[in-house]
Amino acid sequence: MRNTLASAFAALGLIGGLGVPIYWWITYSGVYRWLAEVQLSWFDGYYAILTGVLSIAAGLIAFVPMTVMLAGVLRLPEAEPSTDNPQASAEPPPVVVLTPTQAAHAKARSNSIGCAVVLALLFVPILILGAYKLNLANQFGEKRMVELEQLEAELTADALASRWVEFEARPAWRETAGVKDKYKVTRYVPVRSVPERDALIALELPDAPPTGRRRWTGTLTEGAPGVIRSAFGERGTVRDPVWVLAVDSTPDDDRRIGWSMLEVGGGTIVIGLFVIGFLRRRWRRVDA
Repeated sequence: MRNTLASAFAALGLIGGLGVPIYWWITYSGVYRWLAEVQLSWFDGYYAILTGVLSIAAGLIAFVPMTVMLAGVLRLPEAEPSTDNPQASAEPPPVVVLTPTQAAHAKARSNSIGCAVVLALLFVPILILGAYKLNLANQFGEKRMVELEQLEAELTADALASRWVEFEARPAWRETAGVKDKYKVTRYVPVRSVPERDALIALELPDAPPTGRRRWTGTLTEGAPGVIRSAFGERGTVRDPVWVLAVDSTPDDDRRIGWSMLEVGGGTIVIGLFVIGFLRRRWRRVDA
């Protein structure tokens, strides 16, 4: 019982060491947020992948040693033979001897399961993300022209008719917040129908935004990147979570990405299973 509990603590440490940093990454909080904002203060930008890897390393260092140490304390020592019965202690424990064929089959089964688990860990998330993208594309609805004030009223009442929209607005360029990723800068600019009102929508724009443009079209999604939410939160003029208009994007963009992910992930899994099946037959061979 104690050995089972010890194994559970060791597994819990690994889950915590990976799960907590991933939660930080998704929600832009904890160590991930601290590392990102240190980079922002130094370089005016941050590297998301590097920040995520460093966060996972910090989580593993924080969780795994403590739980492994506790697991070692809980684990029982190996049972020693009893000295009360000399005849029983002198008898060696039974040894299961496998034939070469049985050993080869066991090795093939173990190797196949290990390869299948690795394949699933690498490519099942791609399938899930692809299905999410397809589902997201189907939720945008039909394109419609709408007044910005009406769109804000729909967002406030949580009664958004469709998320593929076109409207006219004058962006608040002085409130722009940006994310720098290597050589690319993505800017988020609030728009509002009434100057004194908190903005409910921000435009997602490329490196060189068209400052003279007044008509905007694209797809709306709820929630800006964490660093943008943090920047808007410091100013207090944008509602959280803000809706982001991916300028000039259409549902077909997400649909193409979703199908590409399903094709790559599914195709790789099918090919990988064929390769594992071929290798398993080789692993099952018994050398003469």
